[in-house]
Amino acid sequence: MMNGTDRKMEKASDKVFFSSYASVNIHENMVRDESRTQAYRKAIMQCSDLIKDKVVVDIGCGTGILSCFCAKAGAKRVYAIDASSIIEQAKLVVKENHLEGVVQLISGKAETVDLPEKADILVSEWMGHFLLFEGMLNSVVVARDRFLKKGGLILPSKCTLFVAPMDCKRMYDRRITFWSSTKKTYDLSMECMIPFAKKNLLNSVRREDIPSDTVMDPGQPFYDLDINTVTIEDLNRVEGSFQMTCDRTTNLTGIAVWFDAYFEAPSKDTVVLSTSPFSPRTHWNQAVLYREEGLPVQKGDVIKGSMTITPADRNERHLDVKLSYQVGDGQPEEKIYNTWQTPGPVEMY
Repeated sequence: MMNGTDRKMEKASDKVFFSSYASVNIHENMVRDESRTQAYRKAIMQCSDLIKDKVVVDIGCGTGILSCFCAKAGAKRVYAIDASSIIEQAKLVVKENHLEGVVQLISGKAETVDLPEKADILVSEWMGHFLLFEGMLNSVVVARDRFLKKGGLILPSKCTLFVAPMDCKRMYDRRITFWSSTKKTYDLSMECMIPFAKKNLLNSVRREDIPSDTVMDPGQPFYDLDINTVTIEDLNRVEGSFQMTCDRTTNLTGIAVWFDAYFEAPSKDTVVLSTSPFSPRTHWNQAVLYREEGLPVQKGDVIKGSMTITPADRNERHLDVKLSYQVGDGQPEEKIYNTWQTPGPVEMY
């Protein structure tokens, strides 16, 4: 049961979340992301025989681009839901493409709006940084249970979180060691900033465009998410274990995390949207959990550990991430990271 303070915090966090999506910048960034947008388009269009003459619900429709794809794929009706004021622009996009006879824009939250009928298909681009940042999947789960017919199609249907060790000294130097360079550049010492920089940067989940050559393992899955069956209770504590092998002798300076999303449908090839550093860049980039200092590792060293992701106490749309791991027979380590100071979307161009 929520008390009054919890309700106020919930409303405040929702207000910040939805207002952030009222700006053109974030939508430009998403639409410019061809890996993301073409994956949705391909998945939707290859399911045109399943979508034809069916009812679709689009949760968090934004500019309405996915709703328009569904309409072009032959949907009888598309209910496009969004609580942000960007929905006014979505109405214009729908009208410009002469799809207003199919796409119906609904302003509000999936938790509170009503539909006149059940949907056959649910589509949503809900994935956030570190997959679960922003907590939009909760709304998709509610919409699934409220609006989708039993056995209905969900796009995407599954996601997997991956983890890999990194030798990311270049990025570490760019943000931390940088403060030792001002003496040479400006004849002004600022090394006193290093503890402050570490405190601000190394306790939070960092959003980075990771060079693939800094990753010391192809990536190991540690959590599989099935959107058809996941519950709100499941999302209150996401956890998994992993085992990685270092492919070189170097220093371990951080742990990288990314996700893949899978668009599965009966008798169709699975479309995969990957945010891996080995795949074409996306606006999600990757996440890095930095160490305080580099740890020497040898080629072949095995790193075993676990990760637990929970909604942050201060704001349920943010995350607390507990990382525990051990390199070989070395000392076990454990640290909690948060997304409070995680930077916003990295511009694609």
